[in-house]
Amino acid sequence: MKRALRNSPKWKPRNGFVYLDRLEPGDMFHTDTTEGIFISSTPSAATVVITASKICKDQSDDNYYLGQQRWGCKTEVRKN
Repeated sequence: MKRALRNSPKWKPRNGFVYLDRLEPGDMFHTDTTEGIFISSTPSAATVVITASKICKDQSDDNYYLGQQRWGCKTEVRKN
């Protein structure tokens, strides 16, 4: 079992992207559908503030998509 864990592949984000946990607090980022600001990170999750989203169809969606959220640390984002 230990051998399998030692020989596991080292994953990297795709070209032009970085993992969310590699950003500094206050850095702005964007994905295909959202823009936000990185706040902090723990080993299991990252805290972000979403400032804009293309998913929002009207103002009733804003409460769900915008604001503070917790995302996975290995989410691929583009740094602004």
